Amino acid sequence: MTLPFQQTNHGFWHHHHPLNYFFASPDGSRPYTDIHTATGKPASNWIEDLHDMQVEDVCGKEELYKLDNTGSQYGREVAKHTSFLNDDEIEREYSSESIDQTPATSIARVHRHLPPTEAPSILRRRFQITNL
Repeated sequence: MTLPFQQTNHGFWHHHHPLNYFFASPDGSRPYTDIHTATGKPASNWIEDLHDMQVEDVCGKEELYKLDNTGSQYGREVAKHTSFLNDDEIEREYSSESIDQTPATSIARVHRHLPPTEAPSILRRRFQITNL
């Protein structure tokens, strides 16, 4: 699909893009998607809810996006592992630095990546770490 990009008066681009959300299963069961079906088509028990969303280029203005006003915040840590050719290497070197966090390691990561003046206020509220 070709997406129409539009330049804003600030020199950045934005476009509209469909994003899929889901409604939980009507019977209240835990949502699942099974990708290993006999037909080769994924099966799931949730309902797709399509929304047309505006996606905007935030390059150069990442500092405007903070947990308090957008629910996410940009970090600037480069992965140490850059070669993705060997599964054992990936597991040993890359996964250890960007695997999903436990509550204790999430708290430690907030202290590691945020200034000491900001970390306590972040930890008083709900937060999320997203690795890109």
